[in-house]
Amino acid sequence: MRELFNFGNISSGEDRAKRIEYMNNLHDEGHFLHYWTARGCWDGEDYLEETRKQLDDWGVKYNDVA
Repeated sequence: MRELFNFGNISSGEDRAKRIEYMNNLHDEGHFLHYWTARGCWDGEDYLEETRKQLDDWGVKYNDVA
Protein backbone atom coordinates (compact mmCIF):
# COMPACT_ATOMS: atom_id res chain seq x y z
CA MET A 1 0.00 0.00 0.00
CA ARG A 2 2.89 2.38 0.67
CA GLU A 3 3.71 2.63 -3.03
CA LEU A 4 0.14 3.71 -3.80
CA PHE A 5 0.64 6.87 -1.79
CA ASN A 6 4.16 7.79 -2.89
CA PHE A 7 3.54 11.24 -4.33
CA GLY A 8 6.91 11.55 -6.05
CA ASN A 9 5.26 12.01 -9.47
CA ILE A 10 1.72 13.17 -8.86
CA SER A 11 1.24 14.18 -12.49
CA SER A 12 1.21 10.56 -13.66
CA GLY A 13 -2.30 9.57 -14.68
CA GLU A 14 -1.37 5.91 -14.30
CA ASP A 15 -0.44 6.41 -10.66
CA ARG A 16 -3.71 8.23 -10.02
CA ALA A 17 -5.66 5.43 -11.70
CA LYS A 18 -4.04 2.86 -9.39
CA ARG A 19 -4.93 4.93 -6.32
CA ILE A 20 -8.51 5.38 -7.50
CA GLU A 21 -8.85 1.66 -8.20
CA TYR A 22 -7.52 0.82 -4.73
CA MET A 23 -9.87 3.24 -2.98
CA ASN A 24 -12.85 2.20 -5.14
CA ASN A 25 -12.19 -1.42 -4.15
CA LEU A 26 -12.34 -0.40 -0.50
CA HIS A 27 -15.68 1.31 -1.18
CA ASP A 28 -16.97 -1.82 -2.94
CA GLU A 29 -15.97 -3.89 0.10
CA GLY A 30 -18.22 -1.72 2.24
CA HIS A 31 -15.77 0.79 3.68
CA PHE A 32 -17.12 4.29 4.27
CA LEU A 33 -15.01 6.78 2.31
CA HIS A 34 -15.07 10.39 3.43
CA TYR A 35 -12.77 12.76 1.60
CA TRP A 36 -11.69 16.05 3.15
CA THR A 37 -10.48 18.93 1.04
CA ALA A 38 -8.59 22.06 1.97
CA ARG A 39 -9.59 23.80 -1.26
CA GLY A 40 -10.65 27.32 -0.45
CA CYS A 41 -9.00 27.45 2.95
CA TRP A 42 -6.84 30.42 1.89
CA ASP A 43 -9.29 32.40 -0.20
CA GLY A 44 -12.48 31.58 1.68
CA GLU A 45 -14.26 30.24 -1.41
CA ASP A 46 -16.39 27.09 -1.26
CA TYR A 47 -15.10 24.63 -3.85
CA LEU A 48 -17.07 21.62 -2.63
CA GLU A 49 -19.18 21.24 -5.78
CA GLU A 50 -16.10 21.54 -7.99
CA THR A 51 -14.34 18.93 -5.87
CA ARG A 52 -17.29 16.53 -6.12
CA LYS A 53 -17.44 17.04 -9.88
CA GLN A 54 -13.73 16.28 -10.24
CA LEU A 55 -14.04 13.11 -8.17
CA ASP A 56 -17.09 12.06 -10.20
CA ASP A 57 -15.31 12.82 -13.49
CA TRP A 58 -12.37 10.66 -12.37
CA GLY A 59 -14.73 7.81 -11.40
CA VAL A 60 -13.92 8.02 -7.69
CA LYS A 61 -16.42 6.29 -5.42
CA TYR A 62 -17.11 7.94 -2.08
CA ASN A 63 -19.75 8.35 0.58
CA ASP A 64 -19.08 11.92 1.58
CA VAL A 65 -16.88 14.93 0.80
CA ALA A 66 -16.26 17.87 3.09
